[in-house]
Amino acid sequence: MITKMYARQYAEEPDCVMTKEEFDIVSAAADEYARASRWDKIYLICPNGKFVDDHTRFMLHETMEARWKMFNALCEDLKKIGEWEKVTVLDGGYQKNFEKICNDVKKYMENEKG
Repeated sequence: MITKMYARQYAEEPDCVMTKEEFDIVSAAADEYARASRWDKIYLICPNGKFVDDHTRFMLHETMEARWKMFNALCEDLKKIGEWEKVTVLDGGYQKNFEKICNDVKKYMENEKG
């Protein structure tokens, strides 16, 4: 689903070489894999912080506006394939997000034991 999120942006960007037809192939494959997958929980981290140009990142979508657009498209894709009820959006800082996931894992492990 993340690959689909990025591919959508590449297909819409004139400076990138992905065509609409190529995106359609990636999109269909991503949807098929997602439908065949079984997830107990999906965590999404909201866009935060500033992208640092370390010369290894693709910086065309570095703005917060572009990052939120991609994040929202990912959310919509997860809704379309029926996985949204498994999503937890993490919008806190590092420590808060870490604690949330740890607590969820503990609950999951307790349910598996008993």
